[in-house]
Amino acid sequence: MATDEKLAQSPVPDFSVGLDYFSIKEGLEALFSKKCAFCESVTLLAPYRFRPAMDALPMERNDTGHLCYAWMQNAWENIYPICQGCQPDLPHYFPVEAMRASIPSTRAFEAYASGDGSWPDYPLNETSLLLDPCVVRDFSEHIRVELSGELSALTRSALETIGHFKLNRPELVSRRSQVLQGYSDRLDRIVGGGAYVDADLIYNFPEIEFGGLWKLYFRQLMAELRKQGEVQAFFQPGKAMNIFTAINKDAQRFEGGSNFVLPEPVYRT
Repeated sequence: MATDEKLAQSPVPDFSVGLDYFSIKEGLEALFSKKCAFCESVTLLAPYRFRPAMDALPMERNDTGHLCYAWMQNAWENIYPICQGCQPDLPHYFPVEAMRASIPSTRAFEAYASGDGSWPDYPLNETSLLLDPCVVRDFSEHIRVELSGELSALTRSALETIGHFKLNRPELVSRRSQVLQGYSDRLDRIVGGGAYVDADLIYNFPEIEFGGLWKLYFRQLMAELRKQGEVQAFFQPGKAMNIFTAINKDAQRFEGGSNFVLPEPVYRT
């Protein structure tokens, strides 16, 4: 009881350091190919704490709600590059299903303090309703991409994420449409027997602007072609198949004709 009262009366400890160090910005830019972690725009970026350093909203009705997530302030897993347009209007908003993660144990704090800046027990034992760019392994379950640049939410988490980071703001949708349509036009040229020089411009998903969303759209396209029985016609020898298997080092691998495997995304370490 005394411990609970002490936690309830405790101010939020300030573990934070400034995020404006060049080494932090440089590291994030290298990991994310100079793209915003949330919209994938290539633009000016700033370090951003995914989980707020205190008073996470909606506030839980318990004695420790105000402490969430003080322990994650400087954990490397919690820091992302973000563009100005994606900066949330409510930075303390961090919804979860059911309960938030508990205050870490002394052992966890000691391991973090003696480690390399990574939180030892990550991901946390909670279900975030904001999609974590480096935790979610398959965004196709959550988001549908249109060539118009619009993102459609397939899950509650996607709806929360798109709204929180303003991922359908008009200027972003317009830019996204322009870029994705350009990739689609290049794909048409390649499939039609065009120059292989276009291949790396559309298949190097981790490096190109909106590469993750283009990859999602590409998967949607392949699924639709497969349903229509057109996949084998689409991937003819001497055309797209050769590009996938030989030209691009990160290309898809084909086994048995129409069974394609998308390359695994590059996750931070």
